[in-house]
Amino acid sequence: MKTIRFLLALSLLSILLSGCGGGSHNDAALQTSGKATFTVHWPTRTSRLIPVASNSILVTVLRNGATVGTKLLVRPIDPPFNSTASFDPLPTGNLQVTAKAFPVADGTGVAQASGAATLTVVANQNATMSLTMGTTITKVVVAPNPNVIDFSGTRNGGSSVTLTASAMDVDNNLVLTSGDTFNWGTNNAKVASIVPNKDMALVTGAGIGETQVSATETESNIAGQAKVNVHGLGLAPKSFGKFRADQQNTGTVLTASNVGTQNGSLFLSWCFSTGGQIEASPVIDFDGTVYIGSSDGSLYAFAADGTSPKWTAQIGGRLKSSAAIGSDGTVYIASTSGQLAALNPKDGSFKWQVGYGGASFTSSPNIGSDGTLYTGSQDGNIYATDGSNGNIKWTAFTGGGVESSPALSLDLKTLFVGSGDRRMHALNVSDGTEKWTFSTGGAIQSSPAVGNVASANGGVTTEVLFFGSNDGKCYALVAADGSQFWKSPVITGGAITSSPALTKIPFSAIPIPVVVFGSTDTFVYAVNAATGNLIGEQLPLAGGVNSSAVVDRNGILFIGADDLNLYRLNLTRNGLFQAGTYKTGGSISSSPAVGPKGNVYVGSSDAKLYSFGPIL
Repeated sequence: MKTIRFLLALSLLSILLSGCGGGSHNDAALQTSGKATFTVHWPTRTSRLIPVASNSILVTVLRNGATVGTKLLVRPIDPPFNSTASFDPLPTGNLQVTAKAFPVADGTGVAQASGAATLTVVANQNATMSLTMGTTITKVVVAPNPNVIDFSGTRNGGSSVTLTASAMDVDNNLVLTSGDTFNWGTNNAKVASIVPNKDMALVTGAGIGETQVSATETESNIAGQAKVNVHGLGLAPKSFGKFRADQQNTGTVLTASNVGTQNGSLFLSWCFSTGGQIEASPVIDFDGTVYIGSSDGSLYAFAADGTSPKWTAQIGGRLKSSAAIGSDGTVYIASTSGQLAALNPKDGSFKWQVGYGGASFTSSPNIGSDGTLYTGSQDGNIYATDGSNGNIKWTAFTGGGVESSPALSLDLKTLFVGSGDRRMHALNVSDGTEKWTFSTGGAIQSSPAVGNVASANGGVTTEVLFFGSNDGKCYALVAADGSQFWKSPVITGGAITSSPALTKIPFSAIPIPVVVFGSTDTFVYAVNAATGNLIGEQLPLAGGVNSSAVVDRNGILFIGADDLNLYRLNLTRNGLFQAGTYKTGGSISSSPAVGPKGNVYVGSSDAKLYSFGPIL
């Protein structure tokens, strides 16, 4: 980058040259000498005219390379911020003037700016001149360089690195700056976010890829760069990247939904017809791309505006399983024909596709921190698959068909999944060996949700597993050993295939953890997660509930039902209240998802994907 020269306020506003009469003995000397006065106007420290870290300027006058005078001008403390230096006498003729700005008041340190000009001294005349100074900074070094950071595979985002910018002169000496003069930036904000702090910046991974992080020293307009590569495995960060949103299947998002209502009806932004019923649930990448599978065997990718699919990919078999998005953007999908595929997010091309004989996938995959896919099959097996190539790492037989979608423990070391054998299974993610099982009175299609819950009196916090069973009961188990966290399960009047959502009552002085789930008895239940007690009364809908609720950060829920409606519900300390509906053309077993701009998406058995948003 070129050096921009600018006035640094070393202005020789007046050079006063004077001679005086007297005896003839002094006439010749007076005719060949004079006086020069240099005045420097120091700008405020917010100005770019003099480096803000400069505290002195050394002015030197030379004749034919020999110094005829030097003066040090020190930055004044009080206004009007002027410094004056007088040179008396000065010889007439062409003289050279140099100036250097230094960080220390005594003229020491590495020069921060310098300049030179020719001064013509004429006897018995006054002269004025301006001295233009240029920065001594020739490059900016950003270190360390290069850098590799990654994602943790959790909702906490990525790891970080601290970068430091240093201004250097032509001899690689450090040129002192105030630090405030650095501007930081990145050429790809989707890959890394930056929190600047003067000459340092905290860079955090925000997406997979490579970016150049730059630091520009604004007084010299010289920049330096450092390369940052963001690697990562696991679930896509800052997204609704899988069924139930996150690795723990909580069904909660940090985004506020942005859905308007007209006369009690949710505002429909757009809908699109696929070639078959939609039982799968939408997942959404951080850029707003919506992925959803159809029973026509195709996975569809939609831009947020929904005008038309960005692409479709034929997988084979019905797609009842929801997709999962890896941290590098890879889209994984499983089908009822036993196909498991990894696709490029840009065009839907296959990275790999494998078929597992005898498998039929209706369970949605989860993604471990090392990129392993965990998927349940109707053949009773849990498949652990290498996300990079589709190779099987291990399988674990549960004893019954698996429709429940696995959840991971908070430390990502244990996999929880329900089975048609009526048991909840806890497996080691490393090899699939069983840690414990818990028996219920019915097949388990509900997907478990995992979260920390404090005891009712605010005491010890316990990692708890919540899930429903076809025996009509919702269970809460201690994740570590499978013992019952509640003394008895919550009993409903129908099968619970709906997966629980974990949240808290919003805007409450005392945080109350809540479990929300539906039942085929047509009710939606809000339960105190610490005690198992109902919060208010169960809310009746007009049809059985197989869909699972999504909860936004304000305690607003969306859930579908067999009566064809998508419901908006408000969660309060007094329970759940209906706040809007939209009737589709088919029953809704698909679970809604919230996009990064607050739109809510859901599929219906009428073969359409619906998008709800703000009233335009």
